[in-house]
Amino acid sequence: MQLPEELQNALMDWASWPLSAKPDVVRPFHDGLNNQAWLISAAGQPWVIKLFAQPANQAIATQQWAAKLQLAPEIVFAAADSSYAVMQYLTKRPAPGDTRAIAASLRYLHTQPVPDDYASGRFDLLQHCDSYLQEPDLQAAKLHESLRPLLQRFVDDSTPPVFCHNDLVSENCLLDAERCVFIDWEFAQPNNPWWDLASVIVYHGLDQAGIDRFIGQYDGYLAHQAWQPICSIAQCAVLWLDMLWHLQREGGNCWDRLEAKHDRLQSLAMEFDVYF
Repeated sequence: MQLPEELQNALMDWASWPLSAKPDVVRPFHDGLNNQAWLISAAGQPWVIKLFAQPANQAIATQQWAAKLQLAPEIVFAAADSSYAVMQYLTKRPAPGDTRAIAASLRYLHTQPVPDDYASGRFDLLQHCDSYLQEPDLQAAKLHESLRPLLQRFVDDSTPPVFCHNDLVSENCLLDAERCVFIDWEFAQPNNPWWDLASVIVYHGLDQAGIDRFIGQYDGYLAHQAWQPICSIAQCAVLWLDMLWHLQREGGNCWDRLEAKHDRLQSLAMEFDVYF
């Protein structure tokens, strides 16, 4: 197996890592789209080495912060230049539709004080959309204009911001014993908590019964009539930013693969008399 030069260079530092023996490379992970991660093994014990596309000192520091709260895998070594990190390897994921552990960990994350490094910043949905729309195809530009009022409603929502993970695809939710932990903290930032909640709903494929159950697990005091509008609006925002990300990365030839997301986005938007 031909290893990338960045991985070969990182492995040359293995004696600095708190491992019991020189590690062997087992295989790459293919879930990550922005960075590379590989499974390695030292004396029969598995670890993950994650190679960052660009220096990730803040993402590493955030995961270390989350690990102290038992919300992320422990990082056992981070390169001085923040180009890679070696961390605990976890394999188990919540069963499809089982959101109890996710809800408990997410609630705990959202009740933590915002880390000092993030005190002055906040997730900017419209800025992210604009960054992906710099070279839009006509269909994307037209759809964005139709959705703009809904996106603005998410931005203007009065729910107080909390510290959010902001990338809760199903692959980023793992189990450590019975506790849910999250990986890939590169996008963590203060945000409306409904972004994380909507991400779980969208990426874990929850139906209405699953949504009701999940929101109740997250906060049993939330009345359905109070959360339903912002829940749907946040799902629209998550779905559209996800679609824009794929369009920016892959071009207009991925519209067919986005059909299911487009249909769900359209169904949700119709609740607010937005049609496209």
